[in-house]
Amino acid sequence: MRKVILILVFVFGALSVHAEVLLVEDFDYNFGSSVAGNGGWFLQYEGGTDLITISNGLEFEGYAQSGIGNGALIACESSSDIPHIAFPTEITSGSVYVAFMIQATLPVGKSGWLMCFRDNQITNSAFNENGRLLINTDNQLGISVCKPQSSTVEYMQQELDAQTVYLAVLKYEIKSGAKNDETSLYVFSEMPSAEPALPTVGPLKDANVADINPKHLLLRGFDEDAWILIDGIRAATTWEEAVLGVSSALPSAKTMNAVSKRFENGRLVITRGAESFSVLGTQIE
Repeated sequence: MRKVILILVFVFGALSVHAEVLLVEDFDYNFGSSVAGNGGWFLQYEGGTDLITISNGLEFEGYAQSGIGNGALIACESSSDIPHIAFPTEITSGSVYVAFMIQATLPVGKSGWLMCFRDNQITNSAFNENGRLLINTDNQLGISVCKPQSSTVEYMQQELDAQTVYLAVLKYEIKSGAKNDETSLYVFSEMPSAEPALPTVGPLKDANVADINPKHLLLRGFDEDAWILIDGIRAATTWEEAVLGVSSALPSAKTMNAVSKRFENGRLVITRGAESFSVLGTQIE
């Protein structure tokens, strides 16, 4: 008996063949230790005295990383300690989403940035840090394309409640062309079911700022009056994987061996959970 199958794949549902989880960080390290030096976190410049340290973790109902491990406490007088962590691959197209829980217990005494993306050019003179998460003295989260002092800046209208844990998503979207990549911010008090049509802040772009290919994620402290906790970071190239904690990729060959397969009217139908893949084939016996 001989079988020859000619295959054309038709995918039903919003699925992506390039989906990739870049980082899952629950800060499950020794309480009180520095973030830098744990896991894959490192410092570009050694010798910082104000450290971002491991503290209690956070919970947000429905979020995949809720209640796991500890958290990162940002309460620094200066920005001498900026932990970096590298993604496994440099992102050269599409979007990067970074989801995380955040609680700003004490408002900052001055505005500044807490998190951003960075490319793979780490030198003593280059600061290619785009897609920055900001917080101001009104306890409002915001974003800037690069340095807040010299770039497009926008804050959300709502002030964060100091007793509430929020889910935030920082997004960097690579656009075709030069100096036109976009930064967006989403902030939720309840678990979202899908990516909203419009972000809470943005999207922002700046024609004076060079684009980057994200390769690192940075954390930063800048004000000793602040008491900000960040926990449960999930970075990925799709909203589904970063925020919802589910895979949106086509199943691999190994995965397909474990799912339901059947022929219907000359088509191979593959079912995995609620997802169906219709494969047009010709079977010759």
